[in-house]
This record gives sequence, structure tokens and C-alpha cells, in this order.
Amino acid sequence: MVSRSKRTGENIIMGGLFIQIIFFGFFLLSALILQRRLARRPVAESASDTVPWQKHLFALHFSSLLILIRSGFRVVEYIQGSGGFLLRNEVFI
Repeated sequence: MVSRSKRTGENIIMGGLFIQIIFFGFFLLSALILQRRLARRPVAESASDTVPWQKHLFALHFSSLLILIRSGFRVVEYIQGSGGFLLRNEVFI
């Protein structure tokens, strides 16, 4: 039997993970919009070759995608519970 406080804690974690995914998704979307706007209408700073901003934005997008994948994995872990498939198989840990 699962105690009430454990269930409350799991619900708080799940809510936090969903909020994290939503806000991180908004962040990633705004970064993509920024990159698109800079590509369409570059300003003087973005047109110069002194700062490789496209490479930095690619790294930002890639790392953000990895964080979103990990957050989604964590949501599935908590939905399945402590006896779920993901926690029972070491390859996923």
C-alpha cells in the first residue's frame, strides 16, 4: 500500500516535470524563432564572422533536445512507478 505522503510527493514531482517540459519547450521555441529571424534579416553583429552564433545556437538546440528527451524519460519512469519496465532494466539507467 502506498502512503498518502509518498503519493503526494510523486504528484509534486510529476507536476514539476510537466512544468519543466512546458517551459523548456517555450525556451526552445523562442530560440528557434530567434535563429529564424536572424537568418532572414541579419543585423550587423550577426552578419560578421567574429562570433560563430549559428554554431552556438546549434549546440543550444542539441543540448536542449537532449534535456527534453531526458525529462520525457523521467515522466515515463514516474508514470510506470518503482516496479516499471524502465527502472527494472539496467540499460535505461
